[in-house]
Amino acid sequence: YNDGGFPNTASNRPIYIGARNNNGTADAYSNRECAWASIGEGLTAAEAVTLNTIISVFQTALGRNI
Repeated sequence: YNDGGFPNTASNRPIYIGARNNNGTADAYSNRECAWASIGEGLTAAEAVTLNTIISVFQTALGRNI
């Protein structure tokens, strides 16, 4: 979901989860856990809410309770 704060265009740079992309090189790593991540395009605000609900229910069923 793009709320208008970021460009809605594809990038040819690698995507890093838990680190910053510094012109194609990962840096500023985080040691925090990530419950889930989604990379893609084309979700409306309502679809993003639905996806979040589905993932939350799934995580709770696994006992993770995010």
